[in-house]
Amino acid sequence: VLTAAHCVLNFKPSQITVKLYDTREARMVTKSVEKLHGNERFSLDTFNNDIALVKLQKVLNVKDHFVTLCLPSPGKTFSGLEGTVSGWGKLSNGSLSHTLQQVKVPIMTNQQCKKSAYRASRITDNMMCAGFPEGGHDACQGDSGGPLQVGDANFRELVGIVSWGEGCAKPNYPGVYTRVNRYLQWIKSNAKDGCLCEPPE
Repeated sequence: VLTAAHCVLNFKPSQITVKLYDTREARMVTKSVEKLHGNERFSLDTFNNDIALVKLQKVLNVKDHFVTLCLPSPGKTFSGLEGTVSGWGKLSNGSLSHTLQQVKVPIMTNQQCKKSAYRASRITDNMMCAGFPEGGHDACQGDSGGPLQVGDANFRELVGIVSWGEGCAKPNYPGVYTRVNRYLQWIKSNAKDGCLCEPPE
């Protein structure tokens, strides 16, 4: 399972559980964790390299029960596409959601993001931004580590991981995500016994 490094920093596997939504049974499934592997170059100061792998204790049979996302195509920026971000984070009234929420946001180029209200040097090549200039739709606190995906019911790519941002849905402060296709080799080398869905050739 992919997530953000800042979500698992300083935690032991026994302190974390993974909750999955079984689409066929329409219920939550809780899984225990065997190992946490945060990116070795993650910086808590800059949130650069904010990516981690979570290994489950038991093999998960995903077929027919869970919606899986494929690794993204290498080299693509995905800018100009509409992405979907989902999570159980804070709602506009400040309370945490009890149901999985999702929102569609436009993916920006990094040049566009550097022209937002963020200091340009904060946005690295390992990050990507998504959101509306006027704000109003965004990931929020509690959504960290969640997916930003593109695609349709037939094929979905995990292009970003919710990483950081200034508040939630504020004008000129888009959400900032870990750019997953910068870490394809890292993922494959650290999840050799995992089940990976590759992008089409």
